[in-house]
Amino acid sequence: MTAPAVVRRPFLTEPGEHLLVNYDPLAFVRRFEAFVEASGVPAERVLASPLLSIPLPVPSKGAAGGVARWAGANPSFLWHPLM
Repeated sequence: MTAPAVVRRPFLTEPGEHLLVNYDPLAFVRRFEAFVEASGVPAERVLASPLLSIPLPVPSKGAAGGVARWAGANPSFLWHPLM
């Protein structure tokens, strides 16, 4: 039996582009908007920094002390490793 093929989904970055240090300020803004739109995570729960090439969703603690779910998150975006 052979191992399943690794499937990679491109999202926001170009092949070979690093995840650290964003050199394009316009791409920085476009990527933030694209991430918020695709993920459904409210903009105030997304971290954007010029030190990163992609925005990051910011988790918060739920009532039981665990990680709270992102209200309004797009279920079809849950494939993303950060979600």
